[in-house]
Amino acid sequence: MRTCLPYGLWTCEDGREVIFNRDYRPIWQRNGGSAWEADSREQVPWVEQRWFLSDIDGRKLQVARLEHILDDFIAGRPLSKAHSREHGKAEPKGLNSRRL
Repeated sequence: MRTCLPYGLWTCEDGREVIFNRDYRPIWQRNGGSAWEADSREQVPWVEQRWFLSDIDGRKLQVARLEHILDDFIAGRPLSKAHSREHGKAEPKGLNSRRL
């Protein structure tokens, strides 16, 4: 399940959004409206990173919340700041990394 559920979102300079899993591997992406599965081997050049979980969420709540976020993403619905628990912006010094 760890590899299927979203853990966070990368936004690229061109506006592409990439959902990544807990292993910081891309799982879904979209640019515009439609979403498609991402290549998990891609090194994503992101400019903004957001996470969807908080350590205080219970396990069942986390899974339900992450499934809802993934459904919204695939359906082309916008992911608001309310979907995120933490925000992070950084200059991309590496790719697919855990920069905080």
